[in-house]
Parts: sequence; C-alpha cells; structure tokens
Amino acid sequence: MPSSYIETTNEGLIPIYPASHDVEAVLAAAGKVVTFDTEDQFELAMAGACLAGWAYRFIAALEAWFVVHGLTPAQARLLVAGNIAGATGYALARQDASLGIVSDGIATPGTYTKAGLDHLLKTKAALPIRLAGCAPSMPDRKPIAPLRSCITDAHTLHSHSRVWGNGTTASSDGQFFRASDRAAKRGDVNLHYGSEPGSKFYSHLSDQYGYFSILPISPTESEAAYVLDGLFDQETILDIQEHFTDTGGASDHVFGLFALVGKRFAPRLRNLKDRKFHREGRRLPGADEPHRSTDQHRVDPRPLGRPAASGRIDSDARRRPLDDP
Repeated sequence: MPSSYIETTNEGLIPIYPASHDVEAVLAAAGKVVTFDTEDQFELAMAGACLAGWAYRFIAALEAWFVVHGLTPAQARLLVAGNIAGATGYALARQDASLGIVSDGIATPGTYTKAGLDHLLKTKAALPIRLAGCAPSMPDRKPIAPLRSCITDAHTLHSHSRVWGNGTTASSDGQFFRASDRAAKRGDVNLHYGSEPGSKFYSHLSDQYGYFSILPISPTESEAAYVLDGLFDQETILDIQEHFTDTGGASDHVFGLFALVGKRFAPRLRNLKDRKFHREGRRLPGADEPHRSTDQHRVDPRPLGRPAASGRIDSDARRRPLDDP
C-alpha cells in the first residue's frame, strides 16, 4: 500500500480485486493501480505490500552503518536510497531481464561487489532470499523445517538475541507427550515416564532460545543417536561449536564423533562418580614396546570429521587417517 509515501510521491503500487473503473479512477492519484485476476493473487499482492515497511528498516540499517563510518545522515540517505532506487528502476524498466544475470554482470570476479555478495551468500545474511523455502510447495519430507529455520534466523539476526548468547552453544533434550484415545494405539510405552503410551520429540535449542531442530523419535529409543542429527540436519545460520545434553544424550560414540567434527561435547552426566572412564593398572597390548615420537607420528582424525560434518565423505578421506605414517 502507498500509505507510507502518499503525501510525497504517487509511485506506490495499489493492488485491487476485482477490476473496477470507478475504484481505479479514485486511487490513481495515490499511485499505480494494479488489477489482479483472482482473489488468491490479490491476497499474495497484499503480502507483497508489506515490502515497503520492511525496506525502510533495511535502508535504516544501511544508513546507520555509513553514518558510523563517517558520512552525514543526509549523505548516507542519498547513497543508500539512491542506489536502491536505481536498482529498482532498472528492474522495472527491464521486465525481460533476469535479475540474477544482471547481478552476475555487476558482481564480476575481483570486484568488491562480488566479494560482498559471496560473503552475504556464505553467511546466509540475505535472509529474505531464503523466504522461498517457506513456500507451500516445499517437500513433504519436512514441511515445517524451512518455516522454523526462517523464524530462528530472524530471531538470531535480531539485536536483542545477543542478550542471551552469541549463537555458538546449544543444548538438546527429549520431551514426552502422553497420548489418548486413538493416538494411544500408535504410541509406545516408556516406563521412565509412566505406564501410559505417548510420543517423544527430541529438540535442539540455541543459547539464544531459538529452536533449530525438532525430531520425532520413539519414546523407547536412545536420545544419543539424534544429538548430531539435530546439529547438522538443519538449515539455520547458527554455527554451534559447543553442545550440552543430559545423561540420555551422552554415549562413547557421541564423544568420539564430536571430536571428529571439531566441536565440543559437554554433557551433564547423572551419577558421575559411578562411571568408569579408565581402569587403573590395566596394560594395553604393546605397552612394553618402545614408543614412537608422539608429535611426529600422531594421526589427526579431524580430516575424516570435516567432510562428514558437511554431509559427505569420500573413500580417500576415510583411508587417510588410517594410513601408517
């Protein structure tokens, strides 16, 4: 809607449905009237009308950056709004042009534009670009995950989220929900929660109190198997370096896998004094053999974990840490 700039300019867009010459004649003085063919198109256009309010915040953030670095407020406004107006003017004038191709023609290798664009894409800072993942046509496998990622990313980018943490630590735990009526027939019983059947969800929560993974699991399954799933099978901009769980999320395998991927695992273990981490006096095979230089022959397992953390691993990386130096 053009309400934000109707007093100054008449360049805003006014969506209407159905078509009406009388309505168009009245609203034409306030902006460009766009008529839509269906009510569904009109509802989408009303969502698009929110872009003006979002754009002002975006422009204000860019303005503030230039002011902090030495420009006057008037210079910053002219520089930011002028460049955006130029880009939007060209986009409207060249309806036949692909905006992605136009961007690639400007952001050529070796330019600051290319370096900045690569940084934005790498850090997923251009959050509106990811809103396409919130479309109703998303895969049925995880229909809610892209929506949750969008919300979590918006929360992460908000300045107030820094009050709680910097987004590098997280914790996970399971929540059991009792089932009744027909749902009880499909639920499992875990005596730890009582004799009633139910379902269980294993949730990952960042130190900024944003959920980035919620996995449905059986109440009778071990939670430890899903700790790394939640960390890596998610699409947010969070970069978790240290993860906390309770005793249910801890196992020897999880300790080892966290070391492989270069992250810290910090469980809160129940009955810690009763756990055995090492047996004193037990001699390992080959203990009497002369030891080779540790610094010279130590094998770093992390090259195996780095590709695993990215979701793929090849045979060369799998063999390399096992080769005898």
